[in-house]
Amino acid sequence: MDFGKHISFLLKFHECVVVPGFGAFISNYKPSVCDSGSGIFTPPAKELVFNANIKNNDGLLVRYIAVNEKCSYQQAENAVELFVDGVFQTLNSGQSVRISSVGAFHLERSGAMVFNAVPGFEMASSYGLQPFTYSINTTLESATKVAKPYRVSNTVTRRREAIKIAAGIALLLGLSLYPLRNDNPSLQSSNVNPILLLTQSAGVVENDEAKIKSTNFDEAEQTAPYILVGGSFSSQTNAHEMQTGLIQKGFNAEIIQNNDGLFRVVIDSYFDRNEAIDAMRAYRSGHPGSNVWVSTR
Repeated sequence: MDFGKHISFLLKFHECVVVPGFGAFISNYKPSVCDSGSGIFTPPAKELVFNANIKNNDGLLVRYIAVNEKCSYQQAENAVELFVDGVFQTLNSGQSVRISSVGAFHLERSGAMVFNAVPGFEMASSYGLQPFTYSINTTLESATKVAKPYRVSNTVTRRREAIKIAAGIALLLGLSLYPLRNDNPSLQSSNVNPILLLTQSAGVVENDEAKIKSTNFDEAEQTAPYILVGGSFSSQTNAHEMQTGLIQKGFNAEIIQNNDGLFRVVIDSYFDRNEAIDAMRAYRSGHPGSNVWVSTR
């Protein structure tokens, strides 16, 4: 079984993939880089790191293996355990272990585990972008000369202007039909009320604005898909203790139970993926040694 292939695939869609009993592979966001000397623009990508302190089974890898290898969850879990045992036996014998498509491990003399990701694992393709080269002679000044200001049209503003024009035409038409003097009894007076036309037109504007407001997207009614995970516990009591501590610190902490029965403590949730990544970095910076990660519901 090619465990490296399964882990590499999951890392394209998840910030953290835990190998139970071994550790977690975490794909960190790497910002774009612009080299003005060479003229090469490198788009944002992912760089892979390994954290040996996160070992609890969150069910992600085992479930994926069970589905793709067409076996039961227990069989997949046993296969992962055998794989981890083999890795530790090889490392303890002084040899290095290479996981295809992911990276290689070896032990230092101090017993610390060292991980080196495979070259090119930056996974820029996961963002749909590739590096490209631009002309170094192109300057900001020359670029601004080509660009022309463009005024963005506002549909609502145009509609209001059209309604005002229509109301003005109706007013002129009403005044033209309304006689100045009614000396001739055979002359019939107009029953067009220009003031009524104006108030009716204004009512159309108000109704249109109400319709526009009523169709506004209410983000508060939606569930934020991206979550900042603080930890995963098999004990619900431990999960509640961590949640309580986070709430006291001002976080919107919640608990999500996985299909395998583990309780995942969510520090906060976000609608924007980049916002969730920024929150992860900020939390790690303020809590040295913390291994929080970003995932999806």
